Amino acid sequence: MNTQSLYYFLEVAKELNITSVSRRLFISQQSLSNRIKQLERYFGVKLFHRKPSLKLTYAGEQLVTAASKIINIEENIKLQFNDILDNKFGCIRVGSAPIRALSCIPEILPVFNEKYPNVKVILTEFGSLEEEKRLLKGEIDLHIGINNENNPNNINKKLLKNKMYFIVPIQLLNKYIKGDVETFIKHSKHGASVRDFEKFPFMLRPEPNLLTEIIKNYMEEIGVIPNIYFESNTHEILLSLCRKGLGIIVVTQIFLHYMIKNGYLSENSDICAFPILHNGQIVYTEVSVSYLKCRYLPKYTKDFLRITENVFNNIAQTYPQ
Repeated sequence: MNTQSLYYFLEVAKELNITSVSRRLFISQQSLSNRIKQLERYFGVKLFHRKPSLKLTYAGEQLVTAASKIINIEENIKLQFNDILDNKFGCIRVGSAPIRALSCIPEILPVFNEKYPNVKVILTEFGSLEEEKRLLKGEIDLHIGINNENNPNNINKKLLKNKMYFIVPIQLLNKYIKGDVETFIKHSKHGASVRDFEKFPFMLRPEPNLLTEIIKNYMEEIGVIPNIYFESNTHEILLSLCRKGLGIIVVTQIFLHYMIKNGYLSENSDICAFPILHNGQIVYTEVSVSYLKCRYLPKYTKDFLRITENVFNNIAQTYPQ
């Protein structure tokens, strides 16, 4: 038995489809089947039920747990030896939602690459729930997002109280605000509630989406049905239409940082940013970076974490003009 066979076994256990796994791993179906049979002979048990479809036996389920630990131990010792030899080669697998990655990865990687040009970074871009599952499975090393602080398997480092903002076209303020618009803008720079914009058209991301759910819940609390004019999963499309005066969008401080850095929001822009208030309090979510307690962190990963914290400290200082 070797760890390569255990790796192949785990991949088959995930998909329960030898054809699919063999294609993905560039190994023939026959070779992959032989690896599984060798493990079954070695342990003296059946690991899979073959009919009517491939399914783990009870023994196979036990081996999934044990094999995952064995492979994790092997990977950890390799990383430790790499540090001992001071080899600046390796790989970091990072998971983050697309909009979060868009705003922070372009600032993290140039600094990291300057010190570790031979360390490969692989980014996956799913929502926080999916990326947290991938972290627990060992499919990524770090997760930047909204993490479950109660998970005993993770170490969470808080990065940012990620404030939520209304991005409002001045064109719509002129249309809907009764009274002096400049006075409203000055007053609302410190925060605005959904009641201030209950008649405005909104452009939101389709559910399930945390920001959309929050706005709808706040509207429901005051007995208002939100006027949702347009929905899209792409922030850049929503922002483009917002700048054309078609509706309010809702963003977090991370995307606000991206907007300011790329010149979308300035003193002379055609949109305004107002922090979202609820019951007199600024609304925010906690963003953190998480990794598994059982995972050894090589020096380059620790440096990646340090750079990430510095970037988010900078984002925390981002305020609309």
